[in-house]
Amino acid sequence: MKKTLMLTVLTFSLAGCKGEKEEAHDVEYYYKNFEECKKKVEQCQNNPGTLADTPNCKNAKAAYHKRFWSNDISTFKTPEIK
Repeated sequence: MKKTLMLTVLTFSLAGCKGEKEEAHDVEYYYKNFEECKKKVEQCQNNPGTLADTPNCKNAKAAYHKRFWSNDISTFKTPEIK
C-alpha cells in the first residue's frame, strides 16, 4: 500500500514537469548576442500565449529595442536608394 501511494505521488509530480527549464538571460546578454536575440523574439512572437511573459522573451524584446534605437548601423541596414 505504501509503495503504491509513493508511486502515485511520484507519477503526479512528474506529470507537471515539462522538461528542463531554459536558462534565463538578461538584456545585456541578448544585446551582445543579437542573432540569439532575434531567434528568441521570433520564437516569442510565434507563441504569444505561452512565452510572452517569460523573462527571456521580455529581455530579448528589450535588447532588440535597445539595439534598434542605439544608432548601431551594423545591426539594422537601411535599404539603398538607387
